[in-house]
Amino acid sequence: MRPITWYETTPEVYFAIYNQHAADLRVNGTISHVDHPDYGFRMMTEWGLPGSSLPFMKIDEQRHGQTSIRRFYLAVVLEED
Repeated sequence: MRPITWYETTPEVYFAIYNQHAADLRVNGTISHVDHPDYGFRMMTEWGLPGSSLPFMKIDEQRHGQTSIRRFYLAVVLEED
């Protein structure tokens, strides 16, 4: 599998891509923790397009009590040596 590097982006960029391509997006992977001791709730979803085995963007949300942190990422697939 080719290595992916994740680059953090803004909510505006993430949702512009999401809204433009929502009908074609497929969940590539997801991780969820309902009651993790370090960060409470966590849900991360990676999105890809049909025919691709690699994701190209993801959202990572963590909530602990009243605090919520959402981070957005774009993928860059690096060339293998």
